[in-house]
Amino acid sequence: VILDHTHTEDEPLIWFEEFGTYSLNLSMFYYIVKEGALLGVPNDVNLALLERFNAAGFEFAFPTQTVYHQAIAKV
Repeated sequence: VILDHTHTEDEPLIWFEEFGTYSLNLSMFYYIVKEGALLGVPNDVNLALLERFNAAGFEFAFPTQTVYHQAIAKV
């Protein structure tokens, strides 16, 4: 995905960084060519990765929280 983008160059570095509380965290380091948009290229790369994960059938859990509350009675 990274090498397919027209505004990246060289081999990317990708490594398993750490165990998060509810995640396995990976990091990526890649070069964006001078003509590339510094915000646009990572967005393109991340969306392309998400599309490939979805096509492969991977599912990602998102943290959720349930809050129970009792209504306050009006006097």
